[in-house]
This record gives sequence, C-alpha cells and structure tokens, in this order.
Amino acid sequence: SIKMALINHIDETHDYKVAIPWTSYDLDMVNDRQVQWREASIYAMEHFGLPGHRYTCRPTTSNMEFWFKAEADALMFQIRWSS
Repeated sequence: SIKMALINHIDETHDYKVAIPWTSYDLDMVNDRQVQWREASIYAMEHFGLPGHRYTCRPTTSNMEFWFKAEADALMFQIRWSS
C-alpha cells in the first residue's frame, strides 16, 4: 500500500496547480459555486480518475484548486477550464 503525505488536502508530490477563480456574482452564489465545483470535478474524474493518484483538489475562498502530478495533465485541465 502506498501512503501519500497530504498538506492541506494536497498530495505533496503534486507540483502543478491549476486555480479556477469562482466566477459567481449572482445572489445565489452558493448554488453557482456548487455547480462550478461539480462540473470541474466531473471533468477531472472523467479524464484523470478519482482524486488521489494523478491529482488532488480543494476549494479555497477565492478558487477551486486542482494540483496535478504531471505537468501535461495540468496543462490539459487548464486549457479546458481557462476563461
């Protein structure tokens, strides 16, 4: 069994960060953020599998952060989610 060391929910071997800013300006901001998080997470799972091996992720107050082990995966994700 492989153990991973997490620092604030991010695998320490995942060096490539993609931060997606929260874009909601609606009155219903919480719902919009849930939709954004769900869509980005579904895309990540469909392309990279479940969080843990190839990437880890966490929400912050200003961004959704996805941290990738491979630079190519981070670039592919960033191209899809850049605005």
